[in-house]
Amino acid sequence: MKNLYRAPGISRTRLYGLTAPYTKTGIAGYIREKRMLKAKDLLQNSGLSVEEISDTVEFCDCNSFCRALSWYMAFRQKNIGGSCNRR
Repeated sequence: MKNLYRAPGISRTRLYGLTAPYTKTGIAGYIREKRMLKAKDLLQNSGLSVEEISDTVEFCDCNSFCRALSWYMAFRQKNIGGSCNRR
């Protein structure tokens, strides 16, 4: 994240202000959302192992990925409703 706001040469606060109206969560939340959606799709539609998916969505290790995905799925289910397809 640090390099993200440095690349365009603007402050972190300014980047958040520019992206928040479009992402509804700020840039970090937006990136996390995209990573989790990709992980969910790979879990449901690919033959990849959890470790391979963890690497694909750029988590440092499989345990971090599993914790993040569990939190994300519980958060989405709580805030959106509906059931979560677990495989």
